Amino acid sequence: MAYSEIGDIFQGKEFNYDEYLEIELKYIKASKLFLEYEKCKSLIVMDLEYYIDEGKFLNRDKDLIPFYKSLEEGKIISIDSLEIIMKILLRGYIWCNLICQNKEKTSLRYSSDFYLFFVSQNNLKVSTLKQEIVELGLYMT
Repeated sequence: MAYSEIGDIFQGKEFNYDEYLEIELKYIKASKLFLEYEKCKSLIVMDLEYYIDEGKFLNRDKDLIPFYKSLEEGKIISIDSLEIIMKILLRGYIWCNLICQNKEKTSLRYSSDFYLFFVSQNNLKVSTLKQEIVELGLYMT
């Protein structure tokens, strides 16, 4: 369920903000697990696209604006900032690739409808990482 779908009715039930936050947190945890698995400590913001002007941020997201305004192509962010950039990404304010600074062939990519792509030279299908992500309640191919 996308951030923009909060308040929409699905199968006779309204999709609410708390339900969205549960889903978002799973994606943040999965991304952290992946980066830990890859031993990635910092990320490079690449292919940055702004989708929504800061003036159109929802009131509940105003705390994201300072980080949003600091983003630029090539910016290096620590893993400690992963949660905030993921919120900005998953909520549709920006789009970008996040490339591991010490492993350029390792990256995170997000797509609409909550598709999350882990790009790695390792075989993730046979790793313990896959099981950990499935245990979060996410599907991984």
